[in-house]
Amino acid sequence: EESSIIVSHKTIENTSMARLLFLTLAALTVGKSEEQHIRPRELNAFADPKTIETKVVVTVQEEEETLQQQAASVEHEIKPIHDKVTVFLTLDRSNPAYSIFQTRTLERFGSGRIQTYDIQFGQCECEQKNPRPAAVDTPCLVVSKGSEACPLGKLKCKYPRCQTFVTNDEYCRRLHDGFDLREYYTSDVPNHPYVPLGPRDDFWRSFQEIKKQQGAAFAILPASKRKYVFNAIFSKETSKSRGKLANIIESYDNSKLSIFTQMAKNWVRKPNSKSGHLNSKQYMQVLLDSTFTLSPTGHNPECFRLYEAIEAGSIPVVARDQEYENHQCKGSLSAWLDVEPKAPMIVLNSWNELYPTLEKLLQDPATLDALQSKLRAWYENHMRMVTADFENFLLSS
Repeated sequence: EESSIIVSHKTIENTSMARLLFLTLAALTVGKSEEQHIRPRELNAFADPKTIETKVVVTVQEEEETLQQQAASVEHEIKPIHDKVTVFLTLDRSNPAYSIFQTRTLERFGSGRIQTYDIQFGQCECEQKNPRPAAVDTPCLVVSKGSEACPLGKLKCKYPRCQTFVTNDEYCRRLHDGFDLREYYTSDVPNHPYVPLGPRDDFWRSFQEIKKQQGAAFAILPASKRKYVFNAIFSKETSKSRGKLANIIESYDNSKLSIFTQMAKNWVRKPNSKSGHLNSKQYMQVLLDSTFTLSPTGHNPECFRLYEAIEAGSIPVVARDQEYENHQCKGSLSAWLDVEPKAPMIVLNSWNELYPTLEKLLQDPATLDALQSKLRAWYENHMRMVTADFENFLLSS
């Protein structure tokens, strides 16, 4: 049974040549998996489940052949392979914002041009009058929160050959500090190189532990066959949007729905060390058991939860509410919500639409399962594309 959907060749033609070749590799990889997926097009984010597109017009084989033909002519433009890229993590190495380097996410979605990311502990001490720069013979990246304890000047003094990457800038206050790359996208600097969050390190390790313990019995369940309709796991104080969502859930008659909620009053950085909070393993199991994962704007609309939910097969639900539209990082989720192909997840205009939308979706299990598959295919290709951009930047600098 074919599960393919329309493919936009206009999008392909407008894609940069380097990205195109690695999108081809992504399509080939996904096409050979047990579930045959291709890159979805024009599956708009929606509040009305009627807008789900189910038309079948292009087979997986046809899509692969088209991409192969267009990619073959640009193979010579691909940057050379490097065995290793050195990454220096400064100050707090346990910083969750460093997870993208600690979870092997870049290797999983990489093109193979970078074989290994060699993670080392970086230093911020450097005397301008008598600098002793670090000896590095590979392409390299130095990562920092950009705080006063480790400013850009010290990083460039200690690591003059390395690119610089600022993390933890959830409110986009360091847009003009001079870092080469940044975490958290904003349309205010649309062409600035950006690296996604990916899943958080401690939750990712727990996810791997669950898979290892279950062994051959482990499976990503279809969306329609999960224990919980949705989970709501967040702290109320983090944003007004979360507080409003908590009030909606608490005032609704949930007796007919199986849901999981843990809406704490205060945010904690390390939930594994706090009683009364889910530990990372419990959290990942809830995601594996949930059809939907609610993801209200927190410190930033982009959060680890989006990536963790999709990895676990749970469909994220977000709202383009006032909190999202007025956030300091404008258009934080533009790559998900505005750029074709858009992420086929649930996008509401207001959290007031939550229950009517989900209840309607639950009436059509087949469409719900198709949405889950399309989302996982979109995520695979999206992560390969942004990783290819990141590799291009590192290897061409």
